[in-house]
Amino acid sequence: MKFWLMVLLVLLPLAAQAQNPDALVPLAPSQPSLWWISDRLGEGFIENWIIDQDAKLIRLQVNSQTWLTANYIKRYEIMQKLGNVALENRYDIVVENNRQVKLAQYKYEQGNWQITPPLLGATPFSANSGNFFGLR
Repeated sequence: MKFWLMVLLVLLPLAAQAQNPDALVPLAPSQPSLWWISDRLGEGFIENWIIDQDAKLIRLQVNSQTWLTANYIKRYEIMQKLGNVALENRYDIVVENNRQVKLAQYKYEQGNWQITPPLLGATPFSANSGNFFGLR
């Protein structure tokens, strides 16, 4: 008897939710929103953003410490994810620190999307100054 009562208590909210005529059901996959992407970046990476609809520009304020400790691949990944959201509505993205110093930009220029600076202020690969093959 207790088992069925527990099953009923678990399934009852699901049944009520399934009958809600106002529930939104997506008909096709959709592009995640800027909010969703920034939330998934985690660690308080994006502290704030301002959207200028007239200039078609999104100004993102990032946590300076997190940006500085991120390597080239991480910075590129972040710019690409944010850029995919901006691309849908043809918005440019400017990434700034808390002093409004521009760190990176994702911009539509001359028919192409470009990320500047190309290295995003990071060293993409570091070379070992020693003998690569260990030969003497």
